Amino acid sequence: MTIQSNRTLGGTGAYLMLTGVVGSVLSAVVIANPTSAVNLAILGISTIISLVAFAGFILCLVAMHGFSKDYREPKIFNYIIYGIIGSIISGVVIGIVWFVFVMAAMMLNLGSLPTGSSAIQSWLSPYLSPLTSVTSLVMLVWIFFNYKAYNILAEKSKIPLFRTAAKIFVAGAIINIFVGIIFVAISYTSGVDYGILSSAALPGGIVQYAAWALMAKGFFSIETPATQTAVPSTYATVAATQQRYCSKCGAPNRNDAIYCSHCGQTL
Repeated sequence: MTIQSNRTLGGTGAYLMLTGVVGSVLSAVVIANPTSAVNLAILGISTIISLVAFAGFILCLVAMHGFSKDYREPKIFNYIIYGIIGSIISGVVIGIVWFVFVMAAMMLNLGSLPTGSSAIQSWLSPYLSPLTSVTSLVMLVWIFFNYKAYNILAEKSKIPLFRTAAKIFVAGAIINIFVGIIFVAISYTSGVDYGILSSAALPGGIVQYAAWALMAKGFFSIETPATQTAVPSTYATVAATQQRYCSKCGAPNRNDAIYCSHCGQTL
């Protein structure tokens, strides 16, 4: 694949990723209003938009792989893969630890466990709150490796927008962490509804979508190298290949020679 095709894939993928902001907002609306009659339709639209955004992510991934070949720098793509693998492993570990912790709490309070859904939600709230905050930390693994990959791409492509986008990704992750900590503190003091708690990642996510907008512009700003064409032979080359023969001795000489290289006769 060429730089031209990779910039098209990357730019298109980044624009498709921007549709995810609509899906995130719709999902937050559904979670915050679980009894709404139009939730099923909203959830369906949100799912479709999420699939479109995922397709955009795949296109960006393919583009980054292509740029790693174009610029002969494997780290451009490898860091993205490291971020994905690291996030998955971190998420699984945190999920297992949280599950074991909740199961242990349930065993210790087996006789006093609530029965209604609202009561169960209230009982789980102290455990869900820290999980939301810690999950935001998992994103730092993903953001860290993306930051390194986009900085290398900025250096190789001479497009500083990638470096700016990387910084905005970091800012969004930091916002999510602080919002998560605030939600945890509130949940332990006055209690927070699960629907509101699940939307804690929305502010930072919206900031990160701004980074995708810069990414799209950055991809389409990458210049395609000019194709080099064969240069016709110059006069000097032609002169060097043609010959003049000496009128005295008949020896061959360069076409631009003044004296015969054999006998010294003026040509």
